[in-house]
Amino acid sequence: MSPALHQFVPTLLPHDAVGNIVREFQRRIRSLGLDSEIYVAEPSRSPETVHPSERLDPASPVVYHFAGFSAAGGRLVKSNPRVVLHYHNVTPHQYFDAWDREASLGQRRARTQLAAIAPLVTGALSVSQFNAEELLRSGVSRVITTGTFSTHDHLSRLEPGPDAPRLMADWESRGRPDDWLAVGRLVPHKAQAKLIAALAAFRRATGTDAKLTIVGRPFNRRYLAFLREAVTASGVSGRVRILSQGLGPRRLADHYRSARILVSASEHEGFGLPFLEAMAMRIPIVALPTAAIPETVGSAAVLATEDTPAGIAAAAIVAGRHRDQLIADGTARLPAFDPDLVWERIEAGLRELGVIG
Repeated sequence: MSPALHQFVPTLLPHDAVGNIVREFQRRIRSLGLDSEIYVAEPSRSPETVHPSERLDPASPVVYHFAGFSAAGGRLVKSNPRVVLHYHNVTPHQYFDAWDREASLGQRRARTQLAAIAPLVTGALSVSQFNAEELLRSGVSRVITTGTFSTHDHLSRLEPGPDAPRLMADWESRGRPDDWLAVGRLVPHKAQAKLIAALAAFRRATGTDAKLTIVGRPFNRRYLAFLREAVTASGVSGRVRILSQGLGPRRLADHYRSARILVSASEHEGFGLPFLEAMAMRIPIVALPTAAIPETVGSAAVLATEDTPAGIAAAAIVAGRHRDQLIADGTARLPAFDPDLVWERIEAGLRELGVIG
């Protein structure tokens, strides 16, 4: 039997971030000449071959992609002494308490499970130092920070798509203002309503006809309705567009090209992949100095000094004034997140943890 390093993920979806990382892991592991299959706990719509987690040999080393509670994942750790966690972050339940009891309970259970399995795993790979510190507090004995795989390089190489001419013509017709773009799932901890209010403050302060485009799928309808009500309440109807169905890579790249600033009001990020996309697409970043955000963005962002709409608007004004320097800093920062370098760190971590030779 050939050497193997398999992966476990509770479910594998076609286009989500964790799924993309799992697929890249498999490709890279197989490039080492190792057998590598993907095992899942739940049926998947994924186009690749996956296997039920019950068929996983308990003697085989496994990378367990942890991003939420999984009963099968708990059983796996208890039965297999060679499990390495790849930790994608769990959002604190408090953000969901007022919005969705089931989601809040799910986050609580994930945190409880992480604490239970932490002492049992061989070690963990962490996408950020922020996450690494959380893992160590949970009781994982050995944690290696590696970064994570991103498709930012692919996004920046795409040719302009069908939306590009319309978006650029609209921007030109409004006097070329500093339009904002926000990318990420519509969830409470990303605080998109704060961005909507911040846009109103920015428009008042600058006198420009700036717009905000929010791209992301909502975690529930109630939160999406709340954001739409925030648009009306802030007096920016017609100047905020919420693309709640998500976008394919080419259309997303078009929106990056037509924006002048990537904005984030997120209060909890384990990494922040859209920040790398913004650097690759050569637009400045405005964000809050929370969680893993400072270590991801480095000097490619203006971090708001106040966690308020006015504070975010003020940071956006600064970003506009220092646009060229922020873009240059982002370009200089991107090589650290090159997929080949990320894999070198992951491979070294897997060797250090003893799951590959």
